[in-house]
Amino acid sequence: MGLHKMRELRISGMKQLKRVGPATFDHLISLQVFYCSFNPELTDIDKDAFRALRQQWPIKEMYVHNNGLRSLSDELVPWSQVEVIDLQENPWRCDCKMAWVPSVLGPIIKRNLPLFGQQIYCQEPSQWRGVSLLSLGDDSEVCVDQHEHLSSERLHSSIWILLAIALTIVAGVGLTLLYKHYRRPPPSPNIVYSHIQYCNLALPT
Repeated sequence: MGLHKMRELRISGMKQLKRVGPATFDHLISLQVFYCSFNPELTDIDKDAFRALRQQWPIKEMYVHNNGLRSLSDELVPWSQVEVIDLQENPWRCDCKMAWVPSVLGPIIKRNLPLFGQQIYCQEPSQWRGVSLLSLGDDSEVCVDQHEHLSSERLHSSIWILLAIALTIVAGVGLTLLYKHYRRPPPSPNIVYSHIQYCNLALPT
């Protein structure tokens, strides 16, 4: 059977799989069920992995669970045409790139796999860890929090850089003073001797 007739594809248990590149599934024009699960090193599926299928989208069920995925592009597939979606057990990073998920995928997941929808948790950033991805608010809630977090990180970095520069300057000045102190030439013996002679001559007889 040729690839163009394949109706179900399973990509599971591939411990070395780290990325799915563009145009990977372009020839699977009859595919209806897509499994890509239990691949712990898989962190990225390129947004053009299904590029040639978008115009006449065939896939009805997508199971992308128990991988190492941190984000998913809203351009990956025409999500509104997918009937079943399983995204559970991935270490999702809940930032602006994933802000579209609750409104676009939330209704589909809750309608068809409500129990699985409760197990889609944020792993990063730390302030969202353990929170359900589908329970997050609108785009502004996630994105504003992300911008504030980045601003705070940049401020802390700037403070540490300035502190390091100040300490370097202080250390440099201190080393220079110590060097000058220990390099100062000792008093000339002749001058001391002449002074002693002068004092002796000044004593009354």
